Amino acid sequence: MRYELYLRPGDDSAAGAPLPWEVVQDALALAGVQTAQGLPAELEASQGRLRLEAFHRPAAAQPPPAAPPAEAPPAALPQPASPPAARPLLDGLNASFPLGLQDAQGDRAVAVVLLTAEQLGWVVFDPQLGRLVTKADHERILSSWRRAYEFHLGVVGAAELGAGAPAPSRPERGTSSAKLKLILWIALGLIVASFIFRACFDSWIERQWNPPVPGQIEPMEPGQAPG
Repeated sequence: MRYELYLRPGDDSAAGAPLPWEVVQDALALAGVQTAQGLPAELEASQGRLRLEAFHRPAAAQPPPAAPPAEAPPAALPQPASPPAARPLLDGLNASFPLGLQDAQGDRAVAVVLLTAEQLGWVVFDPQLGRLVTKADHERILSSWRRAYEFHLGVVGAAELGAGAPAPSRPERGTSSAKLKLILWIALGLIVASFIFRACFDSWIERQWNPPVPGQIEPMEPGQAPG
């Protein structure tokens, strides 16, 4: 059982044009992945391997060419030697790593994938989350990886997941909880303000309904000079 991430050209990458192998190889080298033997390439971890495989879009079906008119067979001519096959252009990379890894190893695998995508100018799609992810989603990807481990652990057991085990997943603190806290603080502020306003209003009403009697000397506040 492995956690998968897909690297693909984004909308800004020359309309999704594929990249030559040499460019992809340099980006993988900067991320710490050795590709001397080409793809698939693997990054060794103590409890599993991050695996990177080439992705090629399926070629569009082309109609067969029309048969040329029959002609007399030409004289046999020596055929030039065909050049060695060049490496095909890459339309993307498929990355995966075991669910059963320690936290540090899973964190490293995600960092390598995100760094490779950044070097190539590609986007990363997380099929487990069902959306595109960026460096800002690093912790979200790790949380999804931990939840996937816990789910499959209850289904197939630890033997099929790898030698390690991530830490238990932590519940995500989404924007909804932050909005709820903000609403509660605003409501509390309005309640306090209403009590203060009510106290001031009641005091003003009492003075209006009970004005001082003419000739009655109102008590002076301390430090106030007699008029």
